[in-house]
Amino acid sequence: MTRQKGPASGLSSDDLYKLRRAVAIAQRARLKAGMAQQALRELVLEMEHRYGLLGRDMHLDVYTGRFRNGHREATDEPERDAHAGAPRPA
Repeated sequence: MTRQKGPASGLSSDDLYKLRRAVAIAQRARLKAGMAQQALRELVLEMEHRYGLLGRDMHLDVYTGRFRNGHREATDEPERDAHAGAPRPA
């Protein structure tokens, strides 16, 4: 295994491995976060059904646990606030 360094040669194979592994770990974390957001959406749907909010002009505020008038706004969804403008990996 050769460890060449410098801008013309690029990363060493060890560093390239570390970089790709870090990308894979970040992608896994993003997937887990997406699964947690889906679980939250499912729980909110279940609670809104349980408390008779579906079909009415009300929704559950996930931060306060209170019922609010009006339809759910896009800003009520935590994942949209957290990822606004964040670049997605290729």
